[in-house]
Amino acid sequence: QLGKENTVEILKYFMASVVFVASLGIAYVSGQKNSPYVSIDKSYLPVNVQGSLEEADTQDGTWVEKYSYISAYSHIYTFDGRPLEMAVTLSLQNLDRTKSLRITKVLFHNTQGKLIREYLVGGYVLKPLEVKEIFILDKDLEGGSGANFIVEYQKQYGASDAKFETIMTSGGAGKSYVFSSAGRNFLVE
Repeated sequence: QLGKENTVEILKYFMASVVFVASLGIAYVSGQKNSPYVSIDKSYLPVNVQGSLEEADTQDGTWVEKYSYISAYSHIYTFDGRPLEMAVTLSLQNLDRTKSLRITKVLFHNTQGKLIREYLVGGYVLKPLEVKEIFILDKDLEGGSGANFIVEYQKQYGASDAKFETIMTSGGAGKSYVFSSAGRNFLVE
């Protein structure tokens, strides 16, 4: 009698597990059809971008050339001097509600100041309130502890300025580290 009850209980748990796993599968498949827009870009070879610099030319106004310097730490040092690998996300944000801006170059330099990569080759039009992100894996240590981005861009005179920042993250062994670095914008002279 006791063995039969255990068998029935085991079957109940087994069936519940099957239903649960099937539900997860259905949720995953339906989620793939309705997945959100992903604004992240991991490539640094020439990219096929949506939009072109010509699209922004149809707007009236005088263009102002600027650049921004943003720190990007591929790793930081822990209290005992060991490097802690960091994933880096560069967030390019157009703060203007009506005007696009032109990203003409995104240059990535290592700790020694050497240019090692160019992202969004060919430029990118950042539409009003649009955000574009560039991502560097935590295992990619080529930039080093003093890496940085230079973003060259153009905005219309009188338009809101752009906001560029990096977010560095690292996790593991029950600990997570997250910090950010704001870009400093300069006029091109």
